[in-house]
Amino acid sequence: MIKTKCVFKGDKMKKMGVLLALSLVVLGGFSARAESLIELRAGAGLVGSNPDDLNDKLQGSGMDFSSVDNYNLDVFFNLPLIGLGVRNEWLNDKQSGSGQDLEINVNNLTLLADLRLLDNDLFYIGPIVGIGYPWGDIKGSGGKVSLDKSQFSYSLAGEAGVKLGRFILAAEAGYSSLVLDTEDDTAKVDLSGFYGKVMVGIGIF
Repeated sequence: MIKTKCVFKGDKMKKMGVLLALSLVVLGGFSARAESLIELRAGAGLVGSNPDDLNDKLQGSGMDFSSVDNYNLDVFFNLPLIGLGVRNEWLNDKQSGSGQDLEINVNNLTLLADLRLLDNDLFYIGPIVGIGYPWGDIKGSGGKVSLDKSQFSYSLAGEAGVKLGRFILAAEAGYSSLVLDTEDDTAKVDLSGFYGKVMVGIGIF
């Protein structure tokens, strides 16, 4: 009888130990993500795009669109275990040829989610995904042509950042799918490709 009591007591202690360990993990994850509840970030980079359909229509003009400049502003919320954010991206490229200029300007409003697999007081690293709504235009000497969403954009990437107090230095690299149609449906503008960017940010609250 005494032995049974001891075993029962030992099992109870083990369960309490497991619960305590899980609690510490959850609280640790929360404290790491909640170090700054909100992050404001600004970034710049390049997308290795190759809009073939558009370039085919410009054949012989001396213009060939390829890598696209990429700028972004983010508002990111560090929730327990995951982060959620909103990003506005601006993509831009300009080409000249045959006495005319053409400029692509695209906005992409994106919802973000990340999972920081490693996150401490010094740095973080993990995957980040996004789904967005793009729109834009092509401007030239002959006027402006609107670009409409062909499909929702998406991105899959890895991110890493270094924390300097409340300031953040970060980098992001991955693949982005972003396709638009001209308003008259005569051409697709495919700005998909591998991308990389660097960012600076600040944590508040």
